[in-house]
Amino acid sequence: MANLIITIISIALVAVAALMGAYYGGQAFLQGQAKARANRVIAQGEQIVAAWSVYAANNGGNYFISTPWASLVPNYLSSEPVLDFAVASSAPLAVVLDGWGIANHATLDDVTFNNGATVTTTDWGNWGPYNSAIIGFENEEICEEIAKIARGPSAAPIAVGGGDPYGFGSAIFNTMTGKFDCFSYASTPPYYVFLYRAY
Repeated sequence: MANLIITIISIALVAVAALMGAYYGGQAFLQGQAKARANRVIAQGEQIVAAWSVYAANNGGNYFISTPWASLVPNYLSSEPVLDFAVASSAPLAVVLDGWGIANHATLDDVTFNNGATVTTTDWGNWGPYNSAIIGFENEEICEEIAKIARGPSAAPIAVGGGDPYGFGSAIFNTMTGKFDCFSYASTPPYYVFLYRAY
């Protein structure tokens, strides 16, 4: 009888340990996945800006790009960067941001995305003189990890209100303290934007 009780208790303990391992291990896996994706976003932004900077150096320090992707690929980038996770399926914008964009003040605030779409000054009127690589997505965990990498372990995405997220260019850059950061918008669904400054 004692052996039976010990066996039952052992099975119960093993089951509890397995459940705890699955729960905490699964949480760690998901957090690790978000951090890996955040690093991938940052690395791609850095690659775009590095290529853009070399392009500018070869053009007398001028960051103006009339056709961003045609100007950078393949001379400065081997290909257009693509993330291996779904980016924004919908956005509070007339043009859905479904890939990397280049915010280029020299083209009167036009932003050209790698899907060929261009957002004009109507949407980007407050963007000002800020050149940057930009991408939007709907994954809060990735944005949180980017914010922690940008500003420390207790940092959170910078909330900039609702409405058209790309009407907040000056507000975004006034809150940035480094080369890159992630911002959240009170839209439905919630929307997040990553920016990497060119200079």
